Amino acid sequence: MIARHHRRDRECRPAASRAGLAPLELTLSIPFLMLMTALMINIGFVGAWKVRAQGSARYATWRSLAVRTGQWNPPPDNWPAGSPLSSESGADLPQVDAIWNQPPDLTVQCIRGPLLTAPSTQEVMIVQGRLEMDGSVHRGRAQVSKPVPLFRGSMPGGLGRLSFNLSQDLLDHRWQFFSLGIPDNMYPRARVWYDMEHLDFANLSGQASGKYDQLEQLWQQLVNSSDRRHLKTLDQDEEFIRYYGRAPDFYPRLPRECAGDVVTVRITTVEPLIQQIEALPCTMSTSFMRLYDKWRCELELCMFPDIFVEPLRERYDDLNDLRGLLPTSMRCPSLKDLEHCYCEGRGCPPPCPPSPVGVGY
Repeated sequence: MIARHHRRDRECRPAASRAGLAPLELTLSIPFLMLMTALMINIGFVGAWKVRAQGSARYATWRSLAVRTGQWNPPPDNWPAGSPLSSESGADLPQVDAIWNQPPDLTVQCIRGPLLTAPSTQEVMIVQGRLEMDGSVHRGRAQVSKPVPLFRGSMPGGLGRLSFNLSQDLLDHRWQFFSLGIPDNMYPRARVWYDMEHLDFANLSGQASGKYDQLEQLWQQLVNSSDRRHLKTLDQDEEFIRYYGRAPDFYPRLPRECAGDVVTVRITTVEPLIQQIEALPCTMSTSFMRLYDKWRCELELCMFPDIFVEPLRERYDDLNDLRGLLPTSMRCPSLKDLEHCYCEGRGCPPPCPPSPVGVGY
């Protein structure tokens, strides 16, 4: 009876009233909801502009690659005026191609050619880093500063603005011959990749290093010699320049062949160079005799006085006497091979040639 009585009392008791609490709770939560909404908007705004700045930094790099300046490429449409887009030289990339000088794949002979080693110590010559993908880095930079959309004035310490200074590096190396220190496309690349310095000579052979030092001393003596002016005849001769406007280069030149062993180098490089040096008396006398004979002939056809013609005859005869003193092993061209007055019967000149150097000035 007592239990049934208590149950009836609970069922008949009216429920507690909560009218008016929901608006109060909504009012209390609105500031937090607004703060969360504002933070979401600001974060999205900052993220979007960071992506724009990254893309603009890449654009600033691409528009100024390969010697372009980018002045004809305007900024992106969504990039604010006054926010700089620039490009500059970047730092070398760290150890991108360190494997270049390590086995096994890139050291095979079909890629690198034969390794140069010292005869006694087996010291291996290292290929110069001309093709390594770590230099000629080009950097684009984008800088932007903007106020965030919401709560910009209530955020201390500069938190009310976004500021980005982003950069993008790109490799701007095209490995063209002039950027590799090579004179032309036909030049053997091995001469550049296996570029030997003085220390390399010392590693290969002490004797080679001593010869190198001796060559350097002789070169300095030649450069500093008071008689150096006499060498102008080899490539800056005044008579050739006066008559033709340019002078031939009589300096002996190394052949362009490249070899990796001593015997082949002696046959293809050293011996031909010595032959060029020994043939210089014949080569130069023949060239000058042709010049004097042609010049004399044209002066005579132009009715120049003897005072202009006679010096050329004397120089021609002096060289002819010199050729008679040379050993027959030099095999100088015979005088019948020289051009004798090619203007005869052709109506030459005018125009008349200039007077010889040192005469008629």
